[in-house]
Amino acid sequence: MVLTQAAPLRFILEPSLERLARNLRLAGFDSVCALDSDRQVLLDRARDEFRVLVFRDWEFSKEEISGLRTCQVSGDEPGQLLRDVLAAFEALSTARSGGGFLTRCVDCNSELLLLPRDVAEQRLPSATVAEAGEVRGCRRCERSYWESPYWQRMRAWFQDVLSDSSRDS
Repeated sequence: MVLTQAAPLRFILEPSLERLARNLRLAGFDSVCALDSDRQVLLDRARDEFRVLVFRDWEFSKEEISGLRTCQVSGDEPGQLLRDVLAAFEALSTARSGGGFLTRCVDCNSELLLLPRDVAEQRLPSATVAEAGEVRGCRRCERSYWESPYWQRMRAWFQDVLSDSSRDS
């Protein structure tokens, strides 16, 4: 399989970048964090699953990453890390559009599905469902998402981080 510009961005991140993986999922990108500290497992998964390898603390030789799309990040500020990765792959405008926001489970990376009202009522208190409007759910871990105050804060953070004027010195 040959990767093209149109290929969807799928990421695999070293273990220390779990928060970045969650933020990439928040933006709608398929992102897994290697929980195993075995470098070869990480490299093999990146190759086998056609994922972009994102790393910070680990060093790789040119031979090890030959043929892989990679992104080495630095720093610890979550918003800056997210911007840096998305900018490296010209995906900032896609993320800024907000179309991918909360389309993947931030916990397990599965795609979220719009839940029928009766299913939402089985997962959440009825008062929450009545106020929530649309409820999305994860098939794998059964986590539910709705426009709660927490959701609104996440969206505001996300929009602020990805805004054109958001720059850290």
